Amino acid sequence: MARTLGARATVARALQGQRAEIARLAHQYEKGEPVGRKYPPLSAEYFLSLVENSKEIHDHLDVLCRFVLVLRGIAMASYDQVTTQLGVSRNALDGAYSLAFETLELVSGRQLGDANFPARRMKNKRQAVEVSLHEN
Repeated sequence: MARTLGARATVARALQGQRAEIARLAHQYEKGEPVGRKYPPLSAEYFLSLVENSKEIHDHLDVLCRFVLVLRGIAMASYDQVTTQLGVSRNALDGAYSLAFETLELVSGRQLGDANFPARRMKNKRQAVEVSLHEN
């Protein structure tokens, strides 16, 4: 229990300086297309891949995606818990987590040969968020 409280306190502290940026990004993700695929918390294999590729994944994800990846993917918090803690909508959470999960898959090479992998959608989604942020 002490470990859980310590982890929550660490996340809460990290969030303090990022609230405005998270809100700004969440607004952009809310405008995105609905996510058609449901993404589970990270399996042990995916967690290991995240650790092995952490620098590259960090470089490809914005702060909202990173927080969602930690809270939903690693800590296995429920959607309601994550939306409450981050102060974002379910649509924003889905968009950010799908981008984070797909980035993890892409960087780790899990689905590079899979024709069904939505790499173009991921790239377009990321570009749309970046363009919207630069316009504002």
